[in-house]
Amino acid sequence: MDIAVEIVPKEANPERARAKNEQHVLELESLGHRFGGFLNRQLFWYREVSRYLKGGNRVISLADLKVEGEFVLAAPHRILYADGVWRVDAPPRAKVARRRRQPPDDSLF
Repeated sequence: MDIAVEIVPKEANPERARAKNEQHVLELESLGHRFGGFLNRQLFWYREVSRYLKGGNRVISLADLKVEGEFVLAAPHRILYADGVWRVDAPPRAKVARRRRQPPDDSLF
């Protein structure tokens, strides 16, 4: 499954966003996490979000909308969330009631 995402910091002020990222990096270092270099430290927030969205699932392929936007928007697609559509105070999704299929009477299992 291909998913195009545009990952942006929650914090509008870039200095505050950088400070929050640095604080998080320092906390992780105190817990024993090691970073490969300066760039890994600075872009940790981006990699952490990508890793969370992917969730270790090999089926999901994340595409950066900033880089591959023209290609993604030219192909048939469906937008799940866009600016102004998703809100923090949005009502929770209704739970879908799923019924288990009963096996036929002549089934051994």
